[in-house]
Amino acid sequence: MSSYETSPWGWVAVFAVVTALIFGPITWLIRDRVSKEQRERLSYVVTGLVLLCVPLVIGLGFVVEGLLFFIDVGILGSVLGLAVTFLVERTVVPERFGGTAQ
Repeated sequence: MSSYETSPWGWVAVFAVVTALIFGPITWLIRDRVSKEQRERLSYVVTGLVLLCVPLVIGLGFVVEGLLFFIDVGILGSVLGLAVTFLVERTVVPERFGGTAQ
């Protein structure tokens, strides 16, 4: 059994900030330029790719020493970053920057 230290919140915060900075503008551009039907199809494709990659990343985490720590921190930080991105997009971004493609 592999053991590692608990995830430091500093690393989680770094992953969250980087994820929000990367995916925030991408999310807003997609929402602005892609219709709702195309976004739905795109979300299915992205979800399928993520589900295909999960076993590979977990297997790699078991093989490479110390990678499991960064996987845990990266997943938690990325989820928090995406949550912040969607929250900001729904509450702060002006209407003219979001949802104009119908």
